[in-house]
Amino acid sequence: MNGMKWLTTGALPALMMNGQLRGSCQKVARLKRLVSILTAGMLCVLTAQSQTVNVTIRLTVDNAYRIFLGNATSVFSIVGEDGDFSPSGWQGIETYNFTASVGDYIYVFASDELPPPDEPFNPSMFISETAFSVGSSSWTVYTGVPNDFSNWEVAHEIRPSTDPDLADIPTVNGWISSTPGWGTPAVGSVAVSEPGFDHTSLLPARYIWAPPGGGNYLSAGGNNLWGFSGNTGDNAVLFRLQVVPEPASLTVLASGVVGLMRLRRRRMPRT
Repeated sequence: MNGMKWLTTGALPALMMNGQLRGSCQKVARLKRLVSILTAGMLCVLTAQSQTVNVTIRLTVDNAYRIFLGNATSVFSIVGEDGDFSPSGWQGIETYNFTASVGDYIYVFASDELPPPDEPFNPSMFISETAFSVGSSSWTVYTGVPNDFSNWEVAHEIRPSTDPDLADIPTVNGWISSTPGWGTPAVGSVAVSEPGFDHTSLLPARYIWAPPGGGNYLSAGGNNLWGFSGNTGDNAVLFRLQVVPEPASLTVLASGVVGLMRLRRRRMPRT
């Protein structure tokens, strides 16, 4: 009887309420932690967007190129170029330093040289290492090496070689407007070293070009140096890469969003 009396006097309901209260407090604490993570991630992203990003790009192209800075719909400045259309124009690696804002795009106009009449086509390739930095934080993008934050794209519209001229800003803006879209480049072999040139300082970067690629013509010892499965021909191609916030800040933001989604699913009633 005393046990029954104890059950009916409110002691057990009180314990149950205390347990529910503790559970609620734990949920609130988890929510606060997730909100803190999400807020920190948003602050990191917003801070990165308000900062200037330092860019260092090291590259070579078969054969000539010009580098532009712009946005998703147009370019507004030239930040580097190599107008050497000779067969040796691609042998060296050039370095360019400039600043950009988060959301900007780096465009690389690349054009192959026109072949002599006795050669049906020329190989084509583009390879680069692009390093971004803000303060003490830095992150790097390599051509042909996928990552989770920003990858090189190539315009679906391919144009004839411009040898001996490089495209100017109005030409590139017209190209951006007319291309039906952007896609993933053809990916060839990793940077190689052969007599007369050495691209291995760009490793682990790989050679890229417009699909199906261009490179079955140039070989050493019977091996296709650029490693593509087909040849695009003697063409000009337009690549682009978006300047993005530091990947660590995006990871923090994503962690907070995922945590909130999981908490929401837990609180939804089951049917």
